[in-house]
Amino acid sequence: MSTLLHEWTGQDYSLGTDVMLTVESLSKSFGTVKAVDGVSFQAERGRLTAVVGPSGCGKTTLLRLIAGLDAPDCGRITLDGTVLDSDSVHTAPEHRRVAMVFQDASLWPHMTARANVEFVIRRSAVPRRRRRAVAEAWLDRLKVGPLRERLPREISGGEQQRVALARALAVEPAILLLDEPFAGLDPLLRDDLGRVVAGLVADQAMVAVHVSHLLEKPVWAAHSMVVMRGGRVEQAGPPSGIAGNPNSEFVRSFLGHGVTTCTP
Repeated sequence: MSTLLHEWTGQDYSLGTDVMLTVESLSKSFGTVKAVDGVSFQAERGRLTAVVGPSGCGKTTLLRLIAGLDAPDCGRITLDGTVLDSDSVHTAPEHRRVAMVFQDASLWPHMTARANVEFVIRRSAVPRRRRRAVAEAWLDRLKVGPLRERLPREISGGEQQRVALARALAVEPAILLLDEPFAGLDPLLRDDLGRVVAGLVADQAMVAVHVSHLLEKPVWAAHSMVVMRGGRVEQAGPPSGIAGNPNSEFVRSFLGHGVTTCTP
């Protein structure tokens, strides 16, 4: 268990250590640019995996590959033992049990908070009354239930991100992909929402891969960290282990600010 995560949230997230997501030698090029170059790592059920690195290092492309929005040139992705991507397999995004939350909440502007969440449940052929109950339950859990009838423009940025999280979690994903979802929020909101996400990931026993360039508590509280540079994995392991024993000058330099301000 991550000591910082326990101290930060006050909860015990020591679940099983079953590997649910495995990425093996994954590569993706756009023209002559290798955005992802032989990336390998594993992410566990009920635990947070942080992927960090400077802009342009391949973090978002990696998330898109896991989500199935892009197909890799080579490599393999497996989820709970099932192959999602290989040389001969590419599973469509809608069949991956994956949900994504972006830096921009990307809520449908003409729909209320409840309608935004309820809309994604329609694909599951859930009866309307049940859809409404599920949507309202998730909004309540994310502490935006009283805002259910408001449009996105009528709520704050932090509240919009909570609605976006409710929308993502309402489909009961096996994998939650977080693409800089806290970057536009102030530090207190980032910490608060990060704490909420950590608890939900553990409670729902799902994989969570969190991409960020912000070396703050939601990153340092992860169980594992993957540091990327130029499309490659520079170092991977527990955040405290990487911070205490960086294997290159790049990792030492990149984590420098975070090491002095965010680690215990």
